[in-house]
Amino acid sequence: MVREAATKSGLLAKYSTVSPHSFRRSFATQCYLNGLPPATLKCLLGHEDLESTRIYLDIPWDAVEAAYQVCNP
Repeated sequence: MVREAATKSGLLAKYSTVSPHSFRRSFATQCYLNGLPPATLKCLLGHEDLESTRIYLDIPWDAVEAAYQVCNP
């Protein structure tokens, strides 16, 4: 079902792998980048350990650098 939807939407042409897991990772990353606290994201994903949530996040380097600049101008 996911592969069919990815093919119809054009995602499969853009990305080599599309799976329920990749949607879950994308959801986690976008929530985090839009300001959702990691502890809240942990609860949404059903993780017991915050470290499990951290490995889900695919945070682009420019977002890390921007956050650093805000904290250390």
